[in-house]
Amino acid sequence: MIDLQKKQQLLNNMRILTNYIIEFEPFTSCLDCANWNEKRERCTKFDMVPPPKIIVKKCEDFEPDIPF
Repeated sequence: MIDLQKKQQLLNNMRILTNYIIEFEPFTSCLDCANWNEKRERCTKFDMVPPPKIIVKKCEDFEPDIPF
């Protein structure tokens, strides 16, 4: 059984972790962009396949693909 002090410490650590996670920017990539054509695997805005770094990190013209 967990004693009260350990339980309190665990709850405090969970709060710290939760606050840390909240501060992160949402992870986005070309695959989440409205301009990404999944079938052709390319950006429709520029009609090309972006370099790998851009695919992973997104470009300045990123437009969220909101499905609703």
